[in-house]
Amino acid sequence: MNFEKKLLKHCEEHGVEGLLPQNLTNMLFNRLLEEVMSIRNEDEKVTPTLLLLIVLSLKSGHCLTAMPETSILFDGEDDLMKSFENYEMAITLEVYRRNATIELSEASLPTVKNIFDDQRNIEFEKINV
Repeated sequence: MNFEKKLLKHCEEHGVEGLLPQNLTNMLFNRLLEEVMSIRNEDEKVTPTLLLLIVLSLKSGHCLTAMPETSILFDGEDDLMKSFENYEMAITLEVYRRNATIELSEASLPTVKNIFDDQRNIEFEKINV
């Protein structure tokens, strides 16, 4: 299955907002989770292609298919790595939200504008342990 094509089609249909963790289909979300786990475990079984496409699209503010020759400015390697870490944290929270382990306020869900913001406030309405 070509997950990259499915992701880009999803982005074209739903806009860049469709790439936020809470807006991904279960199929795309689960594949993205496989990529994140592969990175964490350093097993290299799954190449983080979706993660790369999503972070670059969100950083540019539009689906990469809309403007494939987009320039994206990162303030050094640390900025790029921090963007990946912030998105990975959003994915982790979404796993718990989808599994009903936590409930987040609507204001705590990431947006295109704040997903890479280290100062973003996240409020837990309920934690089910």
